[in-house]
Amino acid sequence: MTNVDGDVGLPCRNHVATYRVYHLDAAGRVTRPAWVIEAPDDITAITRARTLMSDGDQLEIWEGSRQVSPPLAPDHP
Repeated sequence: MTNVDGDVGLPCRNHVATYRVYHLDAAGRVTRPAWVIEAPDDITAITRARTLMSDGDQLEIWEGSRQVSPPLAPDHP
């Protein structure tokens, strides 16, 4: 087996997933088109999504049909 790095028999180590980040209003409705981010794992995706937040924002993160976390709210009131 050859992976994208050209190594034979070794699993590919450069996998990144595509995540969609949705901005939600106070009622939990999507308010704008999704941002698309790539990350190697859920934790990194959540960290990157938090950089998109402003005061009062709520975000949902999806990877394919899987919701990665419950809606993220700001860390401060």
